[in-house]
Amino acid sequence: MRSRIGWMFVVTALIVLISSPVLCAEIKTDTTRQTRPTVKPKTDSAPVRSVPDTPAAKTISVPDAVKYGTLTLMRPKSGDYFVQGNDMVIEWSKQGSIPSNCFRIGLMKDGAEILQITPSVCVNGYQWKVPMDIWGSDYKVKVETVDKKVAAESAPFTIVNAKADLTVGQLTVTPQTIDAGQEAVIRARIDNGGNAKSEPMKAFIIMGFCGLTTYAEAKKIEYAVPALNFGDHIYITHTEKFPVSGDVCVSVIVGRFWTPGFGDKMLPDQKTVHVSVRGGSLADLVACIYNPRKVSVGSPAGIMAFAGNVGDRTSSPSKMSIWVDGQGHKEFDVPPLKKNEYHYFSRSVTFQGEGETSYFADVDIKNDVTEANENNNRVVGKIIHRATQDPAVPIELVCSDGKKRQF
Repeated sequence: MRSRIGWMFVVTALIVLISSPVLCAEIKTDTTRQTRPTVKPKTDSAPVRSVPDTPAAKTISVPDAVKYGTLTLMRPKSGDYFVQGNDMVIEWSKQGSIPSNCFRIGLMKDGAEILQITPSVCVNGYQWKVPMDIWGSDYKVKVETVDKKVAAESAPFTIVNAKADLTVGQLTVTPQTIDAGQEAVIRARIDNGGNAKSEPMKAFIIMGFCGLTTYAEAKKIEYAVPALNFGDHIYITHTEKFPVSGDVCVSVIVGRFWTPGFGDKMLPDQKTVHVSVRGGSLADLVACIYNPRKVSVGSPAGIMAFAGNVGDRTSSPSKMSIWVDGQGHKEFDVPPLKKNEYHYFSRSVTFQGEGETSYFADVDIKNDVTEANENNNRVVGKIIHRATQDPAVPIELVCSDGKKRQF
């Protein structure tokens, strides 16, 4: 009984195994080495997505840059001139494509715009009244589109002054070197270089010994100048005797009035000619110094010199120099000096050791003055620099003409 039950159990188990789908599947053995698939660690980055292939970018053709046309200034033309207060016509032409129908106009000088004539005009021409406060040459007009993409400049032209302008065009003195008592002819040409008729004016002939800013002992001769049209001129001729010798300045001044050192404030114009008058009584400049000059070692000391006129006539301005050996020279302006008039000058020097140094004073160093004696302008002396001076050494005033004087 027990063996029958066991057999039935075996049969039942076989039936169950045969009917199972898993057991019925074909099992193939992998002859290669079995590996466990790798698991990638989880990261925070977004997963990479596959991008489908795209066709190559197409080449887009860019049109050529816009080629603008040109402007041409027809007026003003080269050589034109315009008068203050009068009208100037500005004209231009267009060629090709111009991006704007309106234009801006400016006045140019030396490559820069100095005035806007108009900010916008929408035709090919403009009439402009020339202002009264500008004049001169080499002006130009610049025309440009309001967007400043196309521009052109005119040829240079001139703006002339609308007023009269009297000038001394020429001045001669013949002869220019004369003897005392001889006559000379003074001839001046007065021009109206403006652009209007002048009012009646005056011309002044001024003669005198040349001064720094005015004339010493000046003589004035007055001539009437009639009204002159634009471009007209007149001549003034005057004969003058020069009775005294020296350096004389002859000037002609045109205007309404004249005072020494000043011309007409509204219409000033002047020319000057230098005349040398020889012989007779002349100025004679000399230099004087105290010799020897005693100074203390280590202390600044003044080195003095006098410029004097020992001639008969007033001298014209000149220059004086005080030269110290080893310390160079210093120049001074000498004003006009009358007869027996002296002018004092001084320069400071310092010596660090004891000894003696030569120095000299020289007047009319540039030969500005015509003198009775041209060879007596320099006097030489010495400077004694000691810690303690010898009082027995006498000091005297010596002059370049050899004469002793007291001041």
